[in-house]
Amino acid sequence: MSSWRDSTPQAVPRGRALSHDGAVSTLIHFTATWADGICAPHRSLVRESANLLGCELVERDIDKHPEDARHYGVLNVPAVAVMDHPEGDSVMGARLADDLVALLKPRIA
Repeated sequence: MSSWRDSTPQAVPRGRALSHDGAVSTLIHFTATWADGICAPHRSLVRESANLLGCELVERDIDKHPEDARHYGVLNVPAVAVMDHPEGDSVMGARLADDLVALLKPRIA
């Protein structure tokens, strides 16, 4: 898998959600330049979800990083995944922040 260094995690002010190894959990927001019409408005909802969950956030363009999209089973954008989650799956489609939190919280705990 390629380096995540080209997408700087955004700091989250609330309490931190810790992954199974004790590190701060990171959400990955998968987008594509050609789908910016739907991905751009979804950005703020994903950021709000990360804040509510106490996670860091990185964004990945599926065209620039197809290996990451494959690893997390991303079939369309926007999609969100929990980095290093053992099941390596993602939540796809534009969703409200509360819906994302409800779907992602079990993957972080």
